[in-house]
Amino acid sequence: MAHRGSIEFIKTNVAMIRSRPPSTNLKIHFKKIQSESKTTTVIIYMENKVPKDKLQKIIDRINSIKRLIVPES
Repeated sequence: MAHRGSIEFIKTNVAMIRSRPPSTNLKIHFKKIQSESKTTTVIIYMENKVPKDKLQKIIDRINSIKRLIVPES
């Protein structure tokens, strides 16, 4: 149940980001980390500002995560 709440929280925040600034350059990609927890991440960037090689490096690093350790709060 906590997972569903987290996803809704992310979707709400993404919707707020989409509303400002309204731009076709704003790109949002939801990505699941293939760990035991199947954690959802969001990559948000301005297509006209981020070099494609840097973006690919970030995506590759996220794809390489095998185990996600989240510290207890």
